[in-house]
Amino acid sequence: MKRLCLLVIGSNFLDKPGLHKFLTGNNAVIPDWWHYLDTCYILQTALTLAQLQDQLVRQFPNQQFLLQEINPKRSAGWLPREAWNWLARYTGWSVAP
Repeated sequence: MKRLCLLVIGSNFLDKPGLHKFLTGNNAVIPDWWHYLDTCYILQTALTLAQLQDQLVRQFPNQQFLLQEINPKRSAGWLPREAWNWLARYTGWSVAP
């Protein structure tokens, strides 16, 4: 099952360029991603949170992050139109908020 996961990285995450390359170059595991906020990614993936956590911990040991599955029926915020359009592709929204 494809899901959307929110990844929030700690302000002390040391290898932000390496993380970006890992997430955006891993098309078999993360076919699409969103990165409109500096410390947040939204990842479209078939992995469970535990599987994704295992990959991140292996690749980036001792780095702080939070993973959470997104419930698209309970989302709100103030983002650029492009961000809402991206989210609409995966949430089933007929019109982005």
